[in-house]
Amino acid sequence: MGTLRVVDTATAPSPQDSSPGDTDHLHLEDLDPYFTPVVTIDPAELQPGHPVTVTYRGDLASADRLVMQYGFDGWLAVEGGAGFEGASDSSSCSFYFLDTPMTLRDDGGASRVFQATVDLPRGVETLDLLFFALDEAAWIRDDNQGLQYHFSVHFPYLGPYLTWTEQVGPAEGVVVNFATSAPCLGAVTWGETSVPDRVSLGSEYGYIHHVPLTGLEAGRRYYYRVYDNAGHSSGLLSFQVPDDNPTSFKFVVMADIQDNGSSIQAWGRVGDIVAREWSEAAFILLAGDLPCNDTPGSWWRFFNGARDLFAGIPMLPAIGNHDTPTLESNPDSSSFETYFELPASSGTETVYSLGFGSALLLVLNSERPDEFQEDAAQYRWVDSILAENEHQWVFVVWHDPPYNAGRRFFDAQWDTRPMTRLFDGRVDWVFTGHEHLYQRMFPLRYDGELASSGRYGSGKADGVGYVVLPPAGSSSFSGEIVPWDSRWAEYRKYLAFPTPVATEDVVSSEVGFVTVEVSGRSFDLEAWGMGTLDGPLPVHLVDSYSYTK
Repeated sequence: MGTLRVVDTATAPSPQDSSPGDTDHLHLEDLDPYFTPVVTIDPAELQPGHPVTVTYRGDLASADRLVMQYGFDGWLAVEGGAGFEGASDSSSCSFYFLDTPMTLRDDGGASRVFQATVDLPRGVETLDLLFFALDEAAWIRDDNQGLQYHFSVHFPYLGPYLTWTEQVGPAEGVVVNFATSAPCLGAVTWGETSVPDRVSLGSEYGYIHHVPLTGLEAGRRYYYRVYDNAGHSSGLLSFQVPDDNPTSFKFVVMADIQDNGSSIQAWGRVGDIVAREWSEAAFILLAGDLPCNDTPGSWWRFFNGARDLFAGIPMLPAIGNHDTPTLESNPDSSSFETYFELPASSGTETVYSLGFGSALLLVLNSERPDEFQEDAAQYRWVDSILAENEHQWVFVVWHDPPYNAGRRFFDAQWDTRPMTRLFDGRVDWVFTGHEHLYQRMFPLRYDGELASSGRYGSGKADGVGYVVLPPAGSSSFSGEIVPWDSRWAEYRKYLAFPTPVATEDVVSSEVGFVTVEVSGRSFDLEAWGMGTLDGPLPVHLVDSYSYTK
């Protein structure tokens, strides 16, 4: 591979406890200490359609009996496996798995190892593993401290995907995130040509890596690859550093991916079309519900469905109810904060702000609805940020909508609405999801008052733009809105799009996403549809709105 210039050094021990030496001539194979993985496979690279032998030498190897549980593609693609009868259900997030006993083998050393051979179906991309030992009539599980064990046809196992932090913002650089199948430091080679000549190292030894690239120049394209300690590398990837303090830029907004592995899921199509047609987007806002469930396999489906997109455009995600251990509101954000390296300006990576040129971006956590109440933690933090704001535009994103004419989660809007008391005259647009039904509200003041001017804007008579995003991958559901003859029928008048028919309670509903272009004081919003899960369509414009502040 040649010599590389190391620009960041890790604090992990060097090989054989030797000194790092001349870092200007450090080779990548010298970056990690030697280790023996707990789980290995033979052949060393997955070959779909062929058998693979799994060797286990972890903590459970002292047991008399060991069983391996395995699945493919995030535990969501095992025909004939347990739970497979639900595989055709587009709303199901069930695991599909198989079990096989492991055999104790002599590896010629003092340690005990177990092995099992399984057949890889054609077309699979990952092998997912758990191990169980029987101890005094109780089963003990080795799930790799919640991360499970995985091997992937593609390297890396997850990602790479790009984020920003407080220390590494749009003007300073980018954070490259990825996950490997074996623990290591992780490395990124990068530079301004297709032959990257610099390397940055991760700072923590593990499976998930967050490697900052700093000292980048505004307006330039950078090329990079990610590596593990065994010499595996990604393909050549690239990203564009924004111009210095941009006042014109584009971004994409999506929500409710929830890819459950069924053949009719739309996430792969959505990720591909956005990567191809909106490659000039400066960033991606994600309004929550990224995986189908908060499990390693479901997170793999989220990241894998948009590898090309996330490898080239930084994302700013908000947390939703599917991103936590239960589908109800849950403050446990541990998985979310493990996978993402994000700003923590509020004290947590689930609530943060970031300046991008002329825009202030606020990302909030509706899994803590109590903090949306007046004088609660997030409420006070948002008030302080808006009070100090000097950006021309303010965009806010979270998961549960504060204004919603959809019937499915209609009652939930009062949980987050108190926060919008702070927005009149201070916030331009709020993007949420959860309902799985695209809605653009007429300009609203606090508590659903229609703006007297009829305009979006920050004037005293203007209103905030509230958008409920379409689902970007999962079912678009039925399109039901509050009934025309119910006590809540007045909420139908808030809908600038779709326009409900007077005596009908169903509106058009599609899988899709939203794009925004800001140019000085001009704003252009476009909502794009791609049909339903049962009837996919080429990407097409569903709704648009333009104005000048």
